[in-house]
Amino acid sequence: MKIKTFILNWFYNKLRIMITLTFSITDVAMEGNGVVLYGFTEDKKRVIVRDDSYAPYFIVQPSVKADIGRVVSALSSFKIRDGEEEFFVTRVEKVERKILGKLSSLLKVTCNSVDSLKPLSKGVLDIDGVLSTFDDDVKTYMKYLFDKKLVPLSKVVVVGEELNKINGVDFHVKAFNLSSDLAEPAPYPLLCFDIETYNPGGVSDVKVHPITMISYALSSGESGVLTWKVSGKGFAKVFKDEREMLAAFCELLKREKPAFVISYNGDNFDFPYLKERARKSGVDFDIGWDGASLSFVRSGTKFAAKSKGLVHLDLYPFIKTTMSSYLKTDSYTLNSVCEELLGDKKDGFDVADLYKLWDEHKIDELLDYSLADAKLTLRLSLKILPLMFEMTRIVGAPIFDVCRMSYSRLVESLIMRETRNFNEVILRSPSNKDVMARVSRTFKGGFVYEPVPGFYEHIAVFDFRSLYPSIIVAHNVCPTTLNAEGSDVHTSPEILVGGELLSFRFAKSPIGFIPSLVKELIERRNSIKTILKKMDKKDLDYNVLDSRQNAMKILANAMYGYLGFPKSRWYSMECAASITSWGRSYIQGVLKEAESSGLKVLYGDTDSCFFILPSPHVDDALTFAEKVNKSLPGVMELKFEGFYKSGIFVFKKSSVRGAKKKYALCDKNNELLIKGFEFVRRDWAVIAKDLQLCALKKVLVDKDFRGAVKVLKDTISDVKSGVVPLQKFIIKTRMTKNVGSYENVGPHVRAAMKANVDGDVLVEGSMISFVIVKGGGSISDRAFTYENALKKRLVPDYDYYIKNQLIPSVEPILLTLGFKESEIEGKEQKTLEGFF
Repeated sequence: MKIKTFILNWFYNKLRIMITLTFSITDVAMEGNGVVLYGFTEDKKRVIVRDDSYAPYFIVQPSVKADIGRVVSALSSFKIRDGEEEFFVTRVEKVERKILGKLSSLLKVTCNSVDSLKPLSKGVLDIDGVLSTFDDDVKTYMKYLFDKKLVPLSKVVVVGEELNKINGVDFHVKAFNLSSDLAEPAPYPLLCFDIETYNPGGVSDVKVHPITMISYALSSGESGVLTWKVSGKGFAKVFKDEREMLAAFCELLKREKPAFVISYNGDNFDFPYLKERARKSGVDFDIGWDGASLSFVRSGTKFAAKSKGLVHLDLYPFIKTTMSSYLKTDSYTLNSVCEELLGDKKDGFDVADLYKLWDEHKIDELLDYSLADAKLTLRLSLKILPLMFEMTRIVGAPIFDVCRMSYSRLVESLIMRETRNFNEVILRSPSNKDVMARVSRTFKGGFVYEPVPGFYEHIAVFDFRSLYPSIIVAHNVCPTTLNAEGSDVHTSPEILVGGELLSFRFAKSPIGFIPSLVKELIERRNSIKTILKKMDKKDLDYNVLDSRQNAMKILANAMYGYLGFPKSRWYSMECAASITSWGRSYIQGVLKEAESSGLKVLYGDTDSCFFILPSPHVDDALTFAEKVNKSLPGVMELKFEGFYKSGIFVFKKSSVRGAKKKYALCDKNNELLIKGFEFVRRDWAVIAKDLQLCALKKVLVDKDFRGAVKVLKDTISDVKSGVVPLQKFIIKTRMTKNVGSYENVGPHVRAAMKANVDGDVLVEGSMISFVIVKGGGSISDRAFTYENALKKRLVPDYDYYIKNQLIPSVEPILLTLGFKESEIEGKEQKTLEGFF
């Protein structure tokens, strides 16, 4: 029998085909108990690698007085039956791991299946001597990447056996050994797309209205539009009906084999619409590498479109979450984002008229518009993907997850990955009860020095470079160093906690887990920035390195927020409160130093300081920064951000005090930096925002204060004379619920209700563009969508806009400049409103 087995194994080993292959990981998934890696070779060949060797496990912490032998015995025989399934422990071994920096003797418990992790880790808590569990509520594919030290979007060398061929896949391998090669892969093939839908009244209903065209743009340079109406456009591919067009799009994805299919808000609109229309048309949307259909998986509180192998990247959530704090725009439409990041946007086109042109067979303009969408998405992708790629490589999660992660999840992924380098366990996610308890614990935030309202000149702005990350490193702030004993400690300034003044102590050594991570991010970023200064911006590597340093900046700056976030695994109110306390101390020290140096303090907020220089000479500002930096610890640095020739800080509403975070500055090139004004908000009418911008330019650029008053009077005159077009009166507000779910019905909801009655379909997530028109009743009664008002030839309520939009948009500016009502209109009134 042994000879027969030996012979069979010998023949099997001779017949199987061994392969060594280098590829980069683009996605990872679980199939049963096995891990599946998807990726591409340098010559863009598709690769699927299966690794069945990874055993799911969790970590057990025995109680201090536990009999370890008995605990091991109880764990080894532990099993749970759930119907026909049996979950049981296959192995228990002793390991040494750190729990918040303290080395502990723990037990590694291996399970029989991935599905058994949750029930077993919960069940073993009933065993006498088991105190807690760790590493048990992390996605298995994430732990696999962390444990194997495999980095998504980096090269991996696999040695294994070739398996049966899969249609559309070039290499199908069973892994025997995997090793990481951190070299960057070749550029990935991309396919960007956008859909246009039939939209009577400006809104589409997926159950009724078809997709009229699908545009696409490939990184190879090819682009086109799929449609089902005849056109003379050469780039248009015309099909018999919607069904044929949808089938052709599926075939396009299979034929072109992109690594990433890219959309803008595709999770919420394009893919759900495509999936449903394909279902109604009888088209199998089987775009996965193995022929699997498109599915939707939970991503945070929402759902994301996913297919096996073919990775869908939605740029919208990444821009709105990860990049939002670095963008000036408050609108995240494709046009608005591209205008800021690319300096370009689509030609003006009223999407509400799309269905009319379709019905009238005038689709050439629609085709141009649709193709521009896809091409613009491709250009935006090429701008943003380097940052997304670098973020993926740093935090160690698949890019499908990264492009949809919040700041806290990005930081948490980085920390979980780094636990393997620090021999730390992964703490459990807090329970709902824990989260609620944490939410109730509050602490004081950053320091604010309120500005005195007024017009100023010669303004120097300083910023602590990465203030909170610098404090984390300089004072070794970490849950692992908290509550240190002895004298060799960093003691925080006093903090008011629960009505009691407390200070927290952090050990100076050894360096904590979190400070070590932050320090590495800061130092690596500084090294990259040094390299960038010597590089030509046209260099092919410049954008990659710039994206890498930007990703490091984002993660380092987000660490403080993560420590104070109630849902984080490594939450520490003491750490977060200490960081802000030290921050207040440092900025107050800088303000005192400024006053003693002859600078007038204008404004201070969290990590920024505004001073008035005695003369318009930047040298004074640079000298001051150099003096301050000599006294700052570690990596902390006060940086001169810029000089502004003029600025205005306005009154807080109904107060004589200055408003926080509401100011406008003008640099030497007459470019305005506007913070907190209505100009940067979408819930104000276009005409009010235009007026405010004109008034600010009159004040800051021309220094023509009375000219600002004239702009107001001229605008009011134009409004009353009826020469201002209807679209200038549009106010935009997003629907956060479906119309029937609102208890308090505001103007935008009432406008949506009326539009729905008239045949439109405005639902949760819709951006409502509405106007307030003349007539009787409340403001909500007189609110109509722009399309509805246009169709019904309704006239804006000019008095409403003058009183509630125009005057309030400039009143704070004019009052700050010292204007009184009598000076403007020659009448005694309490507010400007009375003059008009």
